[in-house]
Amino acid sequence: MKDIKQSNESAVSPVVGVMMMLVVTIILAAVVSAFASGVAGDTSAAPQAAILATGIVFDGAYDSNSADRYGQGIARPTAVDGKMTDVYVVFEHKGGDSINLNNIDMELSSMSKSDEKSLVSNSYTPYEGGNSYIGSIGDKGNIAGFSGNWGTYMETYPDHGTVVNPGDRFVLHADFVTSMYDDETHKYTNSLCWMNNDAVYQFWIDAGDVLTYDIIDKNSGKVITSGDIQVPLFTISNS
Repeated sequence: MKDIKQSNESAVSPVVGVMMMLVVTIILAAVVSAFASGVAGDTSAAPQAAILATGIVFDGAYDSNSADRYGQGIARPTAVDGKMTDVYVVFEHKGGDSINLNNIDMELSSMSKSDEKSLVSNSYTPYEGGNSYIGSIGDKGNIAGFSGNWGTYMETYPDHGTVVNPGDRFVLHADFVTSMYDDETHKYTNSLCWMNNDAVYQFWIDAGDVLTYDIIDKNSGKVITSGDIQVPLFTISNS
């Protein structure tokens, strides 16, 4: 009986050793995985900020609803000499982390056409005007005041910077406004437009519709904040 007992102990000992090694290996793997996940989470964390669109400013001039300039059965506004429509959405930073406007994208859509989305970024070149697109505009240098000759879609107001701190405001410039004739309603619909890399021609949202936006952190690809604002009714005139 004594010999059998000694034989069993020698057989169990290696098994216990292997199990202990497996447990230690699993614990080490868990620690390494947790550490790696923590590091990755820190590098991909998006800024936390409450940003709200508070208004849309319209300024400048267009000829109202000109005749069909391109033979397509659509009446389009003609740029007024020495004038250019100046339109921008005003945002307020209500609280949270500071935001660098060069490090964010703005994804735009509308309440009525939620499947149509468009991306705007300071890395994109704004539309310079001319007669090649609907709602062609004049020289940006003709805009007076804050937006005079603006060159990036987003900038702080009124100091034209890129860093937005809590309590600051910034604007999102629109490329132009346009007026389209609806054959069914026999009315003109005024619209706010952006030209950018994701649009086939342009992204536009009609007056009275609701502009929706996602502000996205470029580094992490995560949405910082979302919101919406109604586009007010506006007129396109030569006054």
